[in-house]
Amino acid sequence: MCVYEACDVSENVVPAETDFRDEVLSGGRVQEILGKQLDEYLSDNKVHTTAYEKEHRVKVLETLKGICEDWIRGIADASVVGIPDGAIRICTFGSYHLGVDHPESDVDVLILCPKFVDRQKDIFCSRDVPCTAKRETSRRALVEVLHKHSQVDELLAIPDAFVPVVKFVLDGIRIDLISAIIPQAEIPAELDSLSPNSDLFLKMDSSSRQGINAMRISREVIRLVPDEDAFRSTLRAVKLWARRRGVYSNILGYLGGISWTIMTAKVCTIFHPSPPAVLLYKFFQLFSYWDWPRPVVLAELEFEPQSPDLREWNPDLYPSDRRHVMPIVTPVNPMMNTTHNVSLSTYRVIMGELVRGYSCMLSLCAEDIKNNENCRNLWGPLFERTEFFSWYPTYLKIDVSSDNSVTQTRWKGLVESRLRHLLQRLQNFQFICVHLCADENNATTGNHHSFYFGIDARNWKGSLENVRKLVMSSVSQWVSEELEWLRDDATMKILYSMLRGEVAHSTNTGKRVKRKQRKAQRHHQAREGDTLNITSVTT
Repeated sequence: MCVYEACDVSENVVPAETDFRDEVLSGGRVQEILGKQLDEYLSDNKVHTTAYEKEHRVKVLETLKGICEDWIRGIADASVVGIPDGAIRICTFGSYHLGVDHPESDVDVLILCPKFVDRQKDIFCSRDVPCTAKRETSRRALVEVLHKHSQVDELLAIPDAFVPVVKFVLDGIRIDLISAIIPQAEIPAELDSLSPNSDLFLKMDSSSRQGINAMRISREVIRLVPDEDAFRSTLRAVKLWARRRGVYSNILGYLGGISWTIMTAKVCTIFHPSPPAVLLYKFFQLFSYWDWPRPVVLAELEFEPQSPDLREWNPDLYPSDRRHVMPIVTPVNPMMNTTHNVSLSTYRVIMGELVRGYSCMLSLCAEDIKNNENCRNLWGPLFERTEFFSWYPTYLKIDVSSDNSVTQTRWKGLVESRLRHLLQRLQNFQFICVHLCADENNATTGNHHSFYFGIDARNWKGSLENVRKLVMSSVSQWVSEELEWLRDDATMKILYSMLRGEVAHSTNTGKRVKRKQRKAQRHHQAREGDTLNITSVTT
């Protein structure tokens, strides 16, 4: 079933609640079997890091700390300032700090720097001073130091991002490094409890505040959940499900890691004490029926008068906040909405998947569970990958490519960050649906990446050729207005075309759906050049 057909919770979509609910929630044999098989399923799908991988990540962070300490000493020497012990600190946040990182996940790192550090000059290398000139002095930018390090690969600096970030691989571990400049000579021992109205916080620039808040959010979530082990197991399951079902991507307008984390923590606080299998059931039950845009709030925060320099999420005060369709609010002041990228289109996809997940849970029959105690595929239907290529009659394919991995990483990121704007343009045509794909179907091979939109325009009164013209004209305009001026390398290319698709209607079930899914996937892999009687456009 296409998720758009399941975006409303109704008796026609969600099966009647069976004995599953009563038996699972009351404990007993069924709950024990489900819990055991959930643990086995998650282990089989490598959502845990091994003891060796954990130790390796600790060593990598120690290496990074050493690199940063040497770098800060060079900056201090060049600035002719003395630095005390602990003049720089490395803090983790995100999935690694929450204890739910998996072998392929990156490590989010916040580096706390004293006031004499200039982010643009000392971390990213100032644009008005060539980096080659700086290498002759002791004041080398951090990106230069990382670039020359023998264990660093795939270095990408993004100084113009909303939160400036340096992405790289250190000894096989992916690192996303952001920075906070503390406006004093020494780094305070405790920044977790720092008030947003404190002089120290207000003197920081916006990027530093964002970095401090990212660290505070991770620590506050851990503090608020009553059972950390149950929370971590449930969150691992939720994240695996979200990735498999194509609704895990903040940049594409779906939900990012922090949003799924807050939602999971909300369930864990409401239904404590409960084992992960029950919490997972309650997760889908609660959010399938959630009264959006009622915000998901993990902790009721006392109102603090905010400085004019700060702006927190407040739909009563700011009209723009009232347009957020799926608000999920951070548990620290100043409160921020983590889902401002969600549009009506991506909201429908997310809700369709939540309803589908709840339907999968209710479809489990307690008696069948008892009779198939040794079957390890009870959780398979819930975590099944999407059938994206069997849902829609038409697909828009966007290919981005370049001639080397560093340029490609930057080019892909630039295009990816603006796909939401293209989605909005296509939504304006009021087709039945436009679905931006956010799962592994957006595959990367070498220096090439493909993005897909599923389009159902069967309500369009005009011909298919008119639909094609509208879509291709919108893409061309989007490229011209939002990407052309960003393309600073002649090897950065973008190709877009429309492809035929096959629709697996909601009446198709079982092997027929599987056959059509495999056929559709082969169709798009083998016939990428087969378009709707059009010529693909390259710019």
